[in-house]
Amino acid sequence: MSSTRARNLFISKIIHKAVIDVDEGGTEAAAATVIQLTRFSGVFLHEEPIQLTFSRPFLFYLRDINIKVPLFVGRFSGLPMP
Repeated sequence: MSSTRARNLFISKIIHKAVIDVDEGGTEAAAATVIQLTRFSGVFLHEEPIQLTFSRPFLFYLRDINIKVPLFVGRFSGLPMP
């Protein structure tokens, strides 16, 4: 996670955008996801988003806790070089 241990985090917002274009020349696809984490202390408070820095690739998934079904699976490989 980050250099400071963040506790009681929950996902407060997820934005996902996917685009696919298929034509006689071929297929192009792109997707982007933003996940905002917020601290949770028993009462929902609007706080500034917490910035996390990841130093290695990882896999992740979001799961419905009631029916235990994966809703989203992904892999973070790193950010593109500027």
